[in-house]
Amino acid sequence: MFLFVFCGQNCSVFRSQEQIIIDEKTELSGDPLLLTDPFEWERVEEFSSQLLVVYALETATETQRELFLSTESEITEEVSSLSPEVMAWFQVDGAFTHALLEIAPSASESFVSVETQRIARSERQIPPGELHLEIRNTRESYQIRLYNNAGRMRHDALDEVAIALRDSRAGHIRTPTPRLIAMLYRVGQYYDRPLQVISGYRVRGINASSGSRHGSASACDFRVEGVGTRELARYLEENFAQIGVGYYPTSRFVHLDVRSRSFYWIDRSGPGERSRTRRRNVSIRANANEDTTLETIHINESWLYRLPPND
Repeated sequence: MFLFVFCGQNCSVFRSQEQIIIDEKTELSGDPLLLTDPFEWERVEEFSSQLLVVYALETATETQRELFLSTESEITEEVSSLSPEVMAWFQVDGAFTHALLEIAPSASESFVSVETQRIARSERQIPPGELHLEIRNTRESYQIRLYNNAGRMRHDALDEVAIALRDSRAGHIRTPTPRLIAMLYRVGQYYDRPLQVISGYRVRGINASSGSRHGSASACDFRVEGVGTRELARYLEENFAQIGVGYYPTSRFVHLDVRSRSFYWIDRSGPGERSRTRRRNVSIRANANEDTTLETIHINESWLYRLPPND
């Protein structure tokens, strides 16, 4: 039985961001969805069933944490070596992510004209609401309708992205962090081009180190054709807060991940070479108060029908 306790006017039904996010040192699922006080008490009745699901899944996740950490070190060669306990934890993690997606508040209303909608639909290379991915390792292409007409991220689309960003070498799929996908969408829409994915999810102990955010499906390495690597890194730094950005000028891609405190680095190593990571200072950083992906992963009309900057 799960019990919600009333603790005053400023108490959130949902636990605070700091309580939800697992400490980065033992990060399992990345920074899930940054939800801080998403509900007022008068709305509890409307969302009570969904909140109960989230609370139950969160509790189940916590009970699996110790077991997951103890078995993760046993992963050595093939994905088949993943224990049933670890696979069960991944399923709980995926269900928890979908539950968060369901109860995340819609973006604040912002309407655009019918003419703007028409132009966006007819003149954009990447249609409104869509995320296009080109996967380098598998040579697959995905045209994913990420958002519906109301600007809410689609559950089916999140699953499609999980398939696109899977660990193709290990043959394993894990549900990605929704905020990461929301940021990738905005990058693709800004440049009006597909994202060329170098690496998405990678199984820890097989294709990722124990501390890698690729192992928690909260990181992506990618490039955009025709866009300089430094320019792409600068766009991420200036538009998103609470992220990690790696700038790889020799290999010509950027790394983007979700975290609670921003960190930036440069790595001049080439493909197959030993990493040469160095911390990098950034002159202009995004203001967390202006990054709407920290409020919700859903979007409003102004984002749904936004035109590239040169239009």
